[in-house]
Amino acid sequence: MCVVLATLLLLTGVGLSRLREAQKAARGNPLQCQQNLQQIWMAFQDFATDHAGRLPWQVSMREGGSLESIPGGQAAPHFRSLTNTLRNARVLLCPVDPIRHRKATISTLEDSAISYFVNVSATLGARNQVLAGDRTLSPTPDATTGEIWVDGRSELQWASPTPGAPGHQTWEAGEQTGNLLFNSGTLMETTSPQLQRVVRSIGVRTNHFILP
Repeated sequence: MCVVLATLLLLTGVGLSRLREAQKAARGNPLQCQQNLQQIWMAFQDFATDHAGRLPWQVSMREGGSLESIPGGQAAPHFRSLTNTLRNARVLLCPVDPIRHRKATISTLEDSAISYFVNVSATLGARNQVLAGDRTLSPTPDATTGEIWVDGRSELQWASPTPGAPGHQTWEAGEQTGNLLFNSGTLMETTSPQLQRVVRSIGVRTNHFILP
């Protein structure tokens, strides 16, 4: 009886271990998203170095920027402006974002191939301003796309990238999380309550987020 029980416990342990490995593989490597955002920040920095400290949405398309694209409400033109500094479109894909198109190049980039939002109100001179982050930031429990205007009174949360997909989660509680990239290059992974504290710190100034 003891031998049978020990065997069952061993098999159960092996099964749980394989289940955890399968769940981890299904989620992809969440650290890759943070590494991607770090590369995106360096690309914005390089662009600013070549354009008098300005970011793409502050620079006319005639000079290689994306200023005129802001009314279109798409993120892709602002990332396409980084062609000279961001050579690989895979940097714009988070491995836990399952519904993004994965065969794009920077020059042919569309919103369907991007996992990160941009804040076209951001400047490098502002203090501690959100520059970009995971596209799953949303004013509703479901992921959204398009433009949102954010100030300190806004209500935001992290959503799943698509129904049934886990996205970023805390391992212990399964709570949705997401990554924010600040104009200083600082990265912050937050839960929804922590995200809301960041939003409160924005104050009265309106920020224009574009979610692909």
